[in-house]
Amino acid sequence: MLTISLIGTAMGQGADRFDSYSRPALIKLLSGSGVVTRKSVGVSDLIDNDRVLPKQTASVLIVKTNGNRLSKLQVVAGRQKVNDTLQLPVLIIEKFATFKDGEERAISASGNSLAVYSGFRLNLDLGQIVPNDLPADLEVKSDNGRLFVQSSGKSEIWLVTAPLPDPLPARSARPIANDKFLVSHWNGNYLLHDDGRRSGSLEISVDAQGELTGFYYSSKDGAKYEVKGKVGPAPHAVQFGVRFPRSEQIYQGFLFTGDLSAMAGVSRFGDRETGFYAVRKD
Repeated sequence: MLTISLIGTAMGQGADRFDSYSRPALIKLLSGSGVVTRKSVGVSDLIDNDRVLPKQTASVLIVKTNGNRLSKLQVVAGRQKVNDTLQLPVLIIEKFATFKDGEERAISASGNSLAVYSGFRLNLDLGQIVPNDLPADLEVKSDNGRLFVQSSGKSEIWLVTAPLPDPLPARSARPIANDKFLVSHWNGNYLLHDDGRRSGSLEISVDAQGELTGFYYSSKDGAKYEVKGKVGPAPHAVQFGVRFPRSEQIYQGFLFTGDLSAMAGVSRFGDRETGFYAVRKD
């Protein structure tokens, strides 16, 4: 049996910070002082910079691909035991995501738990290991048994050298239920589940007149869609629509008045009606 020993082992926490880095957040990070551009990154570079995520020993690379897209990678160096006398150096890509052009969170390719050995080439636009006949963004090589990853073609690599700041804005205080329900209690971020088929992040804001605006981000690929609606007739009742490119899905629901922790109701798409619920994240 082949077993992999990691030179830096993830502790299983801090993934939220990596996952929450959107394309605009990466662009902002690249303009700061906590990253350095490199033609190649070796194992010693990864070990020296493996504490940039909270409570996790993993390094973070940012790559501009040959397709001019931004990609983020959470990586760990390791060695794979082949037999009692042979071990192969390996780069473990715990997670990676390549963003679509001009999009905030929409992903064109992603993956996890990818073992990349010396001689392997990775195309981050495709999210695949590719042969020499296809262009690659990263090439993994070794020099006297020392592993390193280098850019290929027109791609660029940045190594994160400082702890990743939280890219999300400071959260406002979570509303507290009381005897009087206010339309402002709707404000916040929710994780929406629709009929057990779709899910996504719902970020909404309601003004004093009950007009609801916001955005829905698909959990599938991070695609962003506009949301508009209206609170009423009761202050804990709502109707809103998610505007897709060629259609609109309508949601009618009620916010829990006991603790404001969730909303539930009916979703309508064309002639089809199904149930939905959304749990408040903050």
